[in-house]
Amino acid sequence: MVRTGAQSYGGPTHSAPTDRRGQIADNLAVHTAIEERFFYPAVRARQIEENLEEAYDEHHDAKKILLEALHDPDAAGFDGKVAALKGAIEHHVAEEEEELFPKVRKLLTSEALDALGQTMEGEAAAMMDAGEPRPVPAPVLLPPSLVVRASS
Repeated sequence: MVRTGAQSYGGPTHSAPTDRRGQIADNLAVHTAIEERFFYPAVRARQIEENLEEAYDEHHDAKKILLEALHDPDAAGFDGKVAALKGAIEHHVAEEEEELFPKVRKLLTSEALDALGQTMEGEAAAMMDAGEPRPVPAPVLLPPSLVVRASS
């Protein structure tokens, strides 16, 4: 869903239709929301906390770039923001597929993964049916287990 949107954008240009930008924004909003609400909490384990923390950070960065780009698509620098967003998404997807998902497949049974996938797909469909899920949801606060507290 997210990779397809990033690839279909085709690169920097102001000529992309506004509705296409909206579709990309909606898909990114839904993707990050369902991963943060369902997938990351379900696979939290000591062995992959570093991967999850990085994934949350990457979602935050992508949301920030997207919001900046959507704020004023006619402003100078829009093409650069879109290119940065595309690069960030491609990097995030590659890391998930190459590093995170293989670890998750070892942690969860295929039945658990199937159930999780169905839950995520149902939530994604509900979000899209509810209409334009933009603006991108605010970054989810990290769970206490990932928060580094300053020593007093």
